[in-house]
Amino acid sequence: MNTLSRTVFSIDLDSGPSVRELKDMVKEATVLAMAPNVSDFFPAIAAADLQGLRRKMAALVATAYQIMDQQVEQRLRAREAGEPRKNDMLDVVLDKEHEWRQEGSVIDRNAIKGLFTDLFVAGVDTSTTTIEWAMAELLQSPEVMKKVKGELREVFGTKMQVEESDIAILPYLKAVVK
Repeated sequence: MNTLSRTVFSIDLDSGPSVRELKDMVKEATVLAMAPNVSDFFPAIAAADLQGLRRKMAALVATAYQIMDQQVEQRLRAREAGEPRKNDMLDVVLDKEHEWRQEGSVIDRNAIKGLFTDLFVAGVDTSTTTIEWAMAELLQSPEVMKKVKGELREVFGTKMQVEESDIAILPYLKAVVK
């Protein structure tokens, strides 16, 4: 989440209450998106929103859009004050926005906020979920777990710190993750 926040806005999630609120919003949206929805099974009643999931999600999206509007306004004020560019996604999109408008593109501020919201929601829990699934599968397959542990012991021994570049020398673990 911090990586996304720095890539999009050049700020850490702990840098202000609105950004922390975005973090909470993304967590709640993820839970709502994974909740079983009666409307998925009975599309004819979808408009009734019996469980209130659509209404709750709409409120979360509205909150996210407010936070993004704040970030955009802060950036525009900073630009007017002569502050240097941050060369993040927000700067790139703001630079292109004027050009898109002249071309008559359908990409407007709402589309940009939608893109950023999608990035945050889709980019946050996917890695965590993948790791949880892999660990659950390993717990269900003791023989595979034994082989993974054996490979790790053989390659690293008592080494406590593992680097990302070390993954290249762990073919069995790579296969398990894939």
